[in-house]
Amino acid sequence: MPTADYVVMGAMSLPVPTVLEDIETSATHLGFDDTVALLMGGRASDLEYRWTQMQINERGEQREIFCKARLRVAAKSVREISIEMGSIPEIEETLDVLRYQLFYDNKELWLIDRTTHIFRVNGEDRAAFQRSVL
Repeated sequence: MPTADYVVMGAMSLPVPTVLEDIETSATHLGFDDTVALLMGGRASDLEYRWTQMQINERGEQREIFCKARLRVAAKSVREISIEMGSIPEIEETLDVLRYQLFYDNKELWLIDRTTHIFRVNGEDRAAFQRSVL
C-alpha cells in the first residue's frame, strides 16, 4: 500500500488507503465459447465468484456462510493459445480489476471502484472527501 511521509515531531510514514495498487485476478477457462471472447475482447466484463465457508463460534457451533465477489474486469492483453490435438484447451487469462465488491454473509464488506473513485469499507465511504475536491 502506498504511504505518505509526514514531518511531525520527526518523520512518520502512514498508509494512504484510498491510493490503491493495481488489482488483478486470473480466470481459467476450459475450451472455447462466448465467455473467452468476452474476456479477451478488450471491453470490460463482469465476473462473479461464489463460495461458502464454515464459521465456528466459541461454543463450537458451525454455520455455513455464503460469500460472493463481484468483479468488473478488462483483459490486460490477448494471449497466445496453444491447441493440442485430442485435448481440451485450457485458457488462463490475467485480468485488470476495475471494480471489486465483496459480500460476506450477505453484508457488503467493501466496494472498490477505480473508475468512479468509490472506496467503501463496511458501509463507510472512505473516498468521499477526495471525490468532493475533484
